[in-house]
Amino acid sequence: MQYQLEVEDKDAYLASTHYIDWQNPMILAKAEELFADCGTELEKIKEVVECHFTTGPYSIFIKVYAKDNLHLMTLLNDRIQHIPGVSETETLISLEQSLNRQIDVQPEAKK
Repeated sequence: MQYQLEVEDKDAYLASTHYIDWQNPMILAKAEELFADCGTELEKIKEVVECHFTTGPYSIFIKVYAKDNLHLMTLLNDRIQHIPGVSETETLISLEQSLNRQIDVQPEAKK
């Protein structure tokens, strides 16, 4: 899948390429506390496109776009793992999406 990249130096961008192939990793993070603060800090990272507070052994599910493994490693090591309250991360990379559907859920009408 290809995603258009927003860049500040558009001339340099146009001279190189219009699209970059991105990996779409998902990151599970354990946060000791300060969930709202973690969410605020994650919003500051442009590669973070989704953030969910979850149940289970991990407290945050993060979806990011990374152009390659080095980019992903930099996001993890230099940004996400330095957020106060984040104590552990686990990264999952989807090799293939086998199902993607949208459904319309309507409440049942009262009788």
